[in-house]
Amino acid sequence: MKKFSLLALVAITIAMVTGCKPECYYDPINGHPDIIKTKIVPGTRVLFLGDSVTDEMYHTKTGLGSWVNWFAEYADITAKNIAICGSTYSLYRLNVDGFSIKKGIIEKINLDDYDYIFVAGGVNNIHGVDDVTTSFIDLDYTCKALSKYGDKVIICNPFYFNDKSNDMTQTETTYFRDAIYENAVKYGFSYVDLTKFQYERKDEIHPTALGCIQIALQMYNLFK
Repeated sequence: MKKFSLLALVAITIAMVTGCKPECYYDPINGHPDIIKTKIVPGTRVLFLGDSVTDEMYHTKTGLGSWVNWFAEYADITAKNIAICGSTYSLYRLNVDGFSIKKGIIEKINLDDYDYIFVAGGVNNIHGVDDVTTSFIDLDYTCKALSKYGDKVIICNPFYFNDKSNDMTQTETTYFRDAIYENAVKYGFSYVDLTKFQYERKDEIHPTALGCIQIALQMYNLFK
């Protein structure tokens, strides 16, 4: 049985007691059943791609500034978080080609160094991307490039946010979410529908500090 640090135990208790406040959202549109093809083994190395929800939004003395940090604490893994605010599958395409650009620093990455790869993004493809066609192309490119890692890849349906100013139409959004699921099935990835995650938010999508803990706990429970 994994031994949690005192900090992690306190966080778990707070998350369970506090729960999710009414401002949390749930998107009933075109989610799919989760496909959990692996368990995250303690002591392994995990790479995280994503957008601002996964990026280190909260800079604290403990460094637990993202749901990724809390997940790493609970799962007892070493996390490499290259998610950045505003990123899209166009950037993930660069990541799977071996480069990370974060905080103005270009870093060479080797996907073979990691035991698991999380892809938790796509919100910015739905909101804020001018070229919708390219979003679909980059999604397919990224998934094909990761295909050799099979069930070591966890790809996620983007978090839901309640915004009527999407650049994609509702139909395009539905197709995009479906394409993520279809790629997961095609290449043998695990799939997580993040539209079902409940967490405290400071706006229509971004988690509060407590929300980060709630996301991490829900993800941990899927892969423990």
